[in-house]
Amino acid sequence: MEKRANPMTGREAEYFWCLHCEKVYPAVDWDEAGEMCFYGKEWICPGDGCDGTTKDAHPWVLEDWPREHHPEYPEVPEIGVYYPLYGPGCVEAPDKINPTIGT
Repeated sequence: MEKRANPMTGREAEYFWCLHCEKVYPAVDWDEAGEMCFYGKEWICPGDGCDGTTKDAHPWVLEDWPREHHPEYPEVPEIGVYYPLYGPGCVEAPDKINPTIGT
């Protein structure tokens, strides 16, 4: 799989996880069809109906979301599978999770 750097952060990876749809796609599938920004063309998430862009693209590495909070997530993700940031198995400190969400 080919690595690619997020033009906004410079972080390089073979896969990127989208903060909006919480799914993973190969770096090469993130489309550069967005508007021109100070860092170059805006990336667009390849997820159906997803409006995620460059700022929502996180490298699928252990030191970044969501894998830093979910060490059980695979090193090589299944493409298009939902990998939630929060929820069961999350190792985030309890004081950083808002207990009022969903109430």
